[in-house]
Amino acid sequence: MTSTMEDSEVAHSDIFWWDLLLYTGIWIPNTATIFENFENANFFGRFNTWRSARDIREAIDASPWVDHSFCLFLDSTIFVFSATREDHFRHIHQVGFMLQARFMGHDQLHFVCFAPTTIRAGFTIEPLGRAFIVTDVGAYIRANGLGYTSEEN
Repeated sequence: MTSTMEDSEVAHSDIFWWDLLLYTGIWIPNTATIFENFENANFFGRFNTWRSARDIREAIDASPWVDHSFCLFLDSTIFVFSATREDHFRHIHQVGFMLQARFMGHDQLHFVCFAPTTIRAGFTIEPLGRAFIVTDVGAYIRANGLGYTSEEN
């Protein structure tokens, strides 16, 4: 089975930019610390939830152990980023616990935990001054049936 990370990386090169507009948003880190945390990130992960962006925002706001210093969300997807493997393990578990505590499921088949780059986690983040353009490439691939193919060994 081809992994989620490989699908995102391979299929991304075949996608036209205008096809991704529906899966794109602007992320503006509200503190310099968050900006630095992302700039220093070496590990990336993603949760594909079955909830709206509003539900995710409310869950993050109501969960004191989860904040925007190590995660962001776009539509129904939560992206996690960390500088060290230990921090990333902790951050992934904090977001997972938040989802479980709020009875918010996520797609475990397409969950990405320790990706070395954003595209391997299924999203791209491009700088735009002090803001970032976030594109959920994984959602586009999943919605258009471009990924998750199986291979025989």
